[in-house]
Amino acid sequence: MSQPVTILFIQKTAGRGGAKNRLLDTLTTLQKNTNCLLHVITSERGEFTERCEALGIALTIHPLPEWRKWVSRLYFPMAMNSLMKQLPFRKADWVISNEMWWAPHAAYVATKLGAQSAAILRDGIADAVKGRKYQLHDNDLILPSSIKIADGLRVDPELGVKTHVLLDAVTLPESVHGSFNKLQSKLASENPGVSSWLLVIGKVQPRKKQTDAVRVLRGLLDSGLSQFGLIIAGDCEPGYMPEMKSVIQECNVQDRVVMLGNYSDIRALFALQPICLLTSLREALPGSVMEALMAGRPCFMYPCEGAEDIFGPHQTRFVSEAFEPNRLIQKMIQMLSDPAFLQSETKALQSRAQELFSIDAHFRSLQKLLKLDISDGVMDSKS
Repeated sequence: MSQPVTILFIQKTAGRGGAKNRLLDTLTTLQKNTNCLLHVITSERGEFTERCEALGIALTIHPLPEWRKWVSRLYFPMAMNSLMKQLPFRKADWVISNEMWWAPHAAYVATKLGAQSAAILRDGIADAVKGRKYQLHDNDLILPSSIKIADGLRVDPELGVKTHVLLDAVTLPESVHGSFNKLQSKLASENPGVSSWLLVIGKVQPRKKQTDAVRVLRGLLDSGLSQFGLIIAGDCEPGYMPEMKSVIQECNVQDRVVMLGNYSDIRALFALQPICLLTSLREALPGSVMEALMAGRPCFMYPCEGAEDIFGPHQTRFVSEAFEPNRLIQKMIQMLSDPAFLQSETKALQSRAQELFSIDAHFRSLQKLLKLDISDGVMDSKS
C-alpha cells in the first residue's frame, strides 16, 4: 500500500472570514475522501484554529513574515528556517498557500520539504502584476477561484501555463436549535413594518460597500415594494460604521435596517426566506452568494469576480452591468415582478450550485489538479 500523502496548508490569520471557511471546506473534503496527512501552518490562534482542532487537523503556530514589507523580506529566510524547525516532519508532498499573500512562503517551505507548491487566489486584486510581486511563478500550480482572476493572470505566459481554476466547496453548517425562533421574534418585535428581508452576509467594510445595499433598499421602497427591510450580518470595521450610519439616516430607513454583527447561524438567516445581495467591489468566488444559492435563496450581485462561475447563463438576470445601486435595483424589480420565473431561475441556480460547489466536485478537482491517484483509499501523488 502506498504511503499517505502529506499536504500542508498555509493560512496566516485565524479570525473569522470567508477564506478560512473555504479552507475548512477543503480540509473537510480531503478528510472525508482520503487518509491524507493534513497539516495547517498559521501565525495565531483563533476561531479558525479551533475549528481545525475540532476536525482533528494538526497545527503548527509560528510567526510568518509579511512578504509585502521589505524589512520583513530581509528577515524572510531566517524566519522561515525557524518555522521549519517547528514542523513535525521533514518530507511532504504538497504545500499550499490559502491566499496569494503567502505564496512565497509555500514555495520556500516546499523546497525545504522536497514538495510541490501551489497558491490558491481568493481576491480580485490578484492580477499578473501582483502575481509577479508575490512570486507566483515559483509555485508549481496557481489556483484562482474564478475565471475572471484566471484570465487576468494568463496575460503573463509564465503564470498562465501554471494557472488552473479551482472552484471552492461549500457546506452549510447545521443550525443551532432555537436560534431561528429567537431571530424571527426579535425582528418581528423591533421591525413590525417589515415582512420581507434583504440579506447581506460578510464583513462590513468599504470593499464590500454595504452602504450600497442600504441604497438598494431605499430604491425598492421608492418603487412601491414597501414590505422590505435589510439585514446586514457581519462584523463592522470601526472606521466604516460612521458612513453606514450616515447612509442609513440619509435614506431614512433607520427602522428597516438591522445590523446583526457577526451571526454564525446562516441557516437561521436563510430560513427567513430573504433575497440576498452582494455589493462588493472585489471578490474571488464570493462564499455568501454560493451559500445563498445552495440554500435555495435568490441572490443579486455586483459584477465582481466569480459572477460568471456562479451564475453561468443566468448571469444577465441577477448580476448588474455596473457597480451601481440603480442597476441592481432594476434587475431586482424585473425579477420580483414575475415570482414564478424568479422561483424557477432560483431552483436552476440551486441545482447548478449543488453540482459545481459540492464536496464531491471539489474533491474531483483537487484529485485532478494535484495529480493524486486513489489506491486502497490512499492518495498518492508520486505516480
